Amino acid sequence: MFLFFFAGRRRGVSQLERYLLLGILPAYIAIFDMTGSKAVVVELVAMWILGRAAGSLRTHATRDIAVGVGVLALIAFTFAFVGAYRFELAKVADIPAANIGEALSTQVGAADRALNRVMGGQADGYDETRFDIRSTFDRLALVASFATMLDITGARSPYENAYQSFLAPAYAVLPRAFFGDKAQFFDSGNFAKLLGWTFGGFSVSFPGSVIWAWGFEGLLPARAGLGFLLAWMGHRSEGDGPSHLVYRVVLVSLILGLLNVGSAFQPLIIGLVRTLCFVGLLYVLAGITKPRTVH
Repeated sequence: MFLFFFAGRRRGVSQLERYLLLGILPAYIAIFDMTGSKAVVVELVAMWILGRAAGSLRTHATRDIAVGVGVLALIAFTFAFVGAYRFELAKVADIPAANIGEALSTQVGAADRALNRVMGGQADGYDETRFDIRSTFDRLALVASFATMLDITGARSPYENAYQSFLAPAYAVLPRAFFGDKAQFFDSGNFAKLLGWTFGGFSVSFPGSVIWAWGFEGLLPARAGLGFLLAWMGHRSEGDGPSHLVYRVVLVSLILGLLNVGSAFQPLIIGLVRTLCFVGLLYVLAGITKPRTVH
C-alpha cells in the first residue's frame, strides 16, 4: 500500500499495480468489518500520507494543509464510528449465524445502525455515552495508560521476561518448537486483568512495556536504541534504488507500529523482523529473476 502511493507520486503506477491495489483493499475492508478496529483505517490513512510525502519531489503547502484537515476529520469520525459499531455488534454477539452471508448481513446491519448513531449523536442507551467528537477525545485519553501502569504497580518493575525479551528477534522467525517454554510477553489483555477487568484489553504503551521488563534503568537505552534505528533506516532509505526501497518499507512498518500508543516493544520488534525478512526475500528474488543485459 505504501509503495503504491509512493510510486504514484514518484513515477506513476502501472495497470498491474492498480490490480494489486484492488486485490489488497478488500482484505482491509474484511478485517475492519470483522474486528471493528480503528487501527485498520488509521493504518491505511498513514500509508497514503507517508507514501505521497516520501514520493513527492516538491511540497504544496496549501494542499498539504487541506489534506491534513481532512485526515483529522476522517480519523475523528472513525473513532466515533468504531465505538458505535462495537456497541451494536456487542448487542447481537449471542445471535448465531448459520453461514457467512448471515454473518455479513448482521455486520452490515450493525454498521448501518452505528452510522445513524454517529450522525445523530445518539446515546448508547446503556451509560448514555454519545458517539461524537467528545467520545473521540475520551478514547485518546488512553495515552495516559503509562501513568496508569505506574499507579497500579507502585512504579515497581516485576522484571518479567527481562532476558527473554532479547530473544524477540528469534521469536519472529523460529517456531515455538525451538524453545522449551516460549515467553508470553505482557500485553493489553494481561494489563486489563491486572486492572480487574474480566474482558478486553488496556494499552501497555512502549515505555510501559520497557519498564515492565527492564525497569526504569532500561528506559533510556531502549529509547536511544529506537531513535538510532529510526535515524539509521531513514538515512539508508534515501534514494530510489531497490535496496533503498527495502529500508523505506521497513521504516514505514516501524512508524506504523509506533502510531499505536499501546504498542509493547517486544511485538514491535517481532513485527519489524518479519517485515525485514519478507521484503528482503522479495529483494533477493527480484535480483535473481531480473533479466540480464547481454553485451
